[in-house]
Amino acid sequence: MPKITIASAVRDPLRANLGKSKIVQNYSFEKSRLTNAGDATLKASFVDKKINDKGFLFEEITTLKLEPLQETSRFNSFVKSVISLNSVYSDYFMSLQAPQPLSSVEAVNLNKTVSSYDVVTNFNYVSKDYDDLQRGATETDLPSILDNKLKRDFLDFKTKRVKSPLNFSLEQKKMQNFVIPNSGPRKQTDLNASVKLDSFPYYNQIKIANKVNNKFSSFVNDIEVFDPVLDSYLKGEKISIDLNIQVGERVTENKKIGVFDLLSWAEGDAFDISDNFYSLNPDSINQSKMITDFKKMLLTGYVRNLSKGTYRSYEDIYNNQECYIEDFVYSLEKFKDSTVGTPSQSFYIPAVDDVSLLNDTQIKYDALYYYKCQAHYVIVGNKYKYQNLRFHNEDGNEYALVEVVNKPDIIIIPFEMFTEGVRTIQPPPIFPQVKFVTENNSNSRIDIYLFPTKGELVANFIPVQPGDQAQIDKMRMNSVEKEGKVRFRTMPEDGLFEIYKMHTPPESYSDFKDFKLSEIRMPYASDDAIFRDNVIPNTENNYYMFRKVNANGLVSNPSPIYKVELLKDADDSKLIISEYDFPKKIVSQNSRKFKNLFQITPAVEQIIFDQGQEALFNKATLQGTIDDLKLGIAEQSVWGRKFKFRVKSTTSGKIIDYNITFTLTKNKTEEDF
Repeated sequence: MPKITIASAVRDPLRANLGKSKIVQNYSFEKSRLTNAGDATLKASFVDKKINDKGFLFEEITTLKLEPLQETSRFNSFVKSVISLNSVYSDYFMSLQAPQPLSSVEAVNLNKTVSSYDVVTNFNYVSKDYDDLQRGATETDLPSILDNKLKRDFLDFKTKRVKSPLNFSLEQKKMQNFVIPNSGPRKQTDLNASVKLDSFPYYNQIKIANKVNNKFSSFVNDIEVFDPVLDSYLKGEKISIDLNIQVGERVTENKKIGVFDLLSWAEGDAFDISDNFYSLNPDSINQSKMITDFKKMLLTGYVRNLSKGTYRSYEDIYNNQECYIEDFVYSLEKFKDSTVGTPSQSFYIPAVDDVSLLNDTQIKYDALYYYKCQAHYVIVGNKYKYQNLRFHNEDGNEYALVEVVNKPDIIIIPFEMFTEGVRTIQPPPIFPQVKFVTENNSNSRIDIYLFPTKGELVANFIPVQPGDQAQIDKMRMNSVEKEGKVRFRTMPEDGLFEIYKMHTPPESYSDFKDFKLSEIRMPYASDDAIFRDNVIPNTENNYYMFRKVNANGLVSNPSPIYKVELLKDADDSKLIISEYDFPKKIVSQNSRKFKNLFQITPAVEQIIFDQGQEALFNKATLQGTIDDLKLGIAEQSVWGRKFKFRVKSTTSGKIIDYNITFTLTKNKTEEDF
């Protein structure tokens, strides 16, 4: 599992000379600021520490004793060169798990310590009328998971005059920014119930599995201030900080990231909610100022306790201890067709559970959507500065004392988790089941029964027709495995079956592309279909293959190939059915038997029987003439003659001679003797 390691990009020269600069795992480029530990020139010891409590804020003042590691005449000037008094340094050293696609995570590792994600379209049923209705609407017009829609709303709104399933009950601008509820009357577990999701024809499901530290998120949920905190974070002023970030072996240096100063915001008075997103607690905006002020006071106290109880001392920073991290919220920006431009919608999921779900029903059929996910963390970092530098010399031993003023710095910081695309298409069906039947006395007719294979499976797609490439391109975005495997699923719907037939043994499925025999439509009310075909009896050269096509035109994989023979005798007929396997192609062969390559037979002219030869003149029967009959019409007969055939090796030069006599045997009956 790749690890994300983050360190401040701004270098503290003093700490670089104390021999314990921050080291990012596996990163050792020569000029890296991340591993600039260098040769330590100073020794540090901690001689005093005190805490100044200033009400909402507090600070730690540590007295640091610096001594040279070797004798030097430039100790004072060197210390002054590496300590910049009153310059403020930040430290946010931390590590996170990089989330991985669920399909790439081994099943044995699917536990709560592994960070993974999955983006997939769930398709429940076909509603062509609803697909047509979407064309003039935007995504925010479409019904959301909050709407109490029933299956009949999507199927019967034309035929039975049910109210249109388009959503006009909510303001569109509020659905531009939608906070996924996880508590209260609209809690996430209710919205994710299968009985509710099954009502929609299809929806995109985004699943994030990540072990969360959710104390902050749970607290702001409990006191119902998640919305103003989120709104202030999204709309508030950001401070740009420089970070070095390593993901696996890839390192990004001096990346500027805008962060939100939660500590300063908690001190202020701003505590309102914008009107352009659907909030977690819609009723909270109607609360009285007294209740709002009380909740702000509770939040301020929580942030103060968070900063006081989890911050790192300067000695912790010196020892490379990671800062405290809590999960706040996941954001998902939804783009259509590409990730360029303004997202069509933004979703926010409070990070209160180890598994977070977004079921996005506001999607159109055959549309391509990208979801860009960021995780937003509450970080208890540090800001510190050096002051009150003084030098001492006791019995020739030089040292310096300097005070380090260290304060907690609580920020909310975003990190990109993944960008994943998915196309809203119906899964292709599974290849059909086949049954061959004939009547007892049939001369040539056979009946082929075709019916759908129910269920779901994952397999590689096998193209047959050149036009199948367009389907491959559509399905590529929705592949469920790294190898590009496809999820096949058969559902009740109208559609058709493709029937292919060849009279020569195929070597691959693509050989069938020019041999489509027919198409037969499958009515929605019936699961099976019947096709009648004629075959020549007592011949084996009938090779059938079948595919199913769903209501949206996506084809299944080809069925097994069936070799069919109609055996017919005087008063009975029966079918011999067997599955045909493609011949295995010979990749290499060390040797071949010569008897399979060497054959000597008379020419055709030597074996034709001449009906006009002299021995047959004026004869009503062949009795008594067999000795006079000749075989062949060639001018020079081979019968009774000897021939020598010589075979010479082109490599060794060895020679083999074959002496051949062509003998004509005449079998006489009793009448000829």
